[in-house]
Amino acid sequence: MIKTSTYVIAVVVLCVLAMLSVLAVLLLRPEADNTPIIASIFGFLIPVVTALLAGAVQGVQKSVNGRMTELLETTAEKNFELGKKAGREQNFKEQSGPSQ
Repeated sequence: MIKTSTYVIAVVVLCVLAMLSVLAVLLLRPEADNTPIIASIFGFLIPVVTALLAGAVQGVQKSVNGRMTELLETTAEKNFELGKKAGREQNFKEQSGPSQ
């Protein structure tokens, strides 16, 4: 499993690379219509960044789900023990008879 920080670094690097690419196109072709080239750069960048962010979100979701499962198991065990203790106390009260 790749860490979430790796995805974030990849997204930042890709955004910087895209920005530099657009800047290079604008500087190298100042009089030309650069719209199709810039659209191609962003047309490549957007799906790749989206996929990287989806991977990061999936990593966070798995982490949260794992901790939630652990919390639910711990809570169930604790409640089971509390229920057993309450049941023993109830049995003790019933066996000792009604208090006067």
